[in-house]
Amino acid sequence: SNPNKKPFDMTNYQEVMSVVVAGSLDESKLYQMIVAGKMPPQKIIAMDPSFELSEEDVSLIKQWIEDGALE
Repeated sequence: SNPNKKPFDMTNYQEVMSVVVAGSLDESKLYQMIVAGKMPPQKIIAMDPSFELSEEDVSLIKQWIEDGALE
């Protein structure tokens, strides 16, 4: 991994949209990483369990992408 790489900013719409394809769960890398258990990273969850996504969180993200991923 690149030590100079800044962490992914989930609060920045442009950054989020770099890994989301509006209307397509299959093409949205963010959603695919979430359902594969790779996002948020396990090391982040280990440091702060509040970062773990609930089923409701995942459902909201899924709905948001399906509805066009509006800002």
